Amino acid sequence: MSDIIANDRKYEHGRVTLLAFALLTAVNLLSDLCGLDSYFFASILLSYMFFKNGVLLSVISVLILGLAVTAYILSKRHSAWLLIGLIIICIDTAFNLFLLWSFTAFENSGVAIYNLVVDLILHVCAIVFLAIALKHRTRKEAHNESITE
Repeated sequence: MSDIIANDRKYEHGRVTLLAFALLTAVNLLSDLCGLDSYFFASILLSYMFFKNGVLLSVISVLILGLAVTAYILSKRHSAWLLIGLIIICIDTAFNLFLLWSFTAFENSGVAIYNLVVDLILHVCAIVFLAIALKHRTRKEAHNESITE
């Protein structure tokens, strides 16, 4: 029984990781809207970059954020939604890698590179937490199916 509780905790840790990314992204968007010059790490960078570059892209940015929040809310009942959250973070990590490559290839901005590296490390940690959460939820679902059969 304690194994099931441990699996539930790991799944909840993954959900909270996704929520933290979504909340920090919302804070970043609101601070940009208010004209503040701040950026919190561990947020969805792609959404933030879209938000800074025009009205149409701002709509896409809010949709990405909304999808992440929806994935968090609906992952309570269906683990497939947490997988969608994992995909969002993976796409954002790829975008982060692209930016890191382009900064190192074309600019010598040490601060920007440092920020991207820190954000990249946090993204990788989030991917690990979400993957572990999905793995343990899958085990729990397999255990529940074996009991019902």
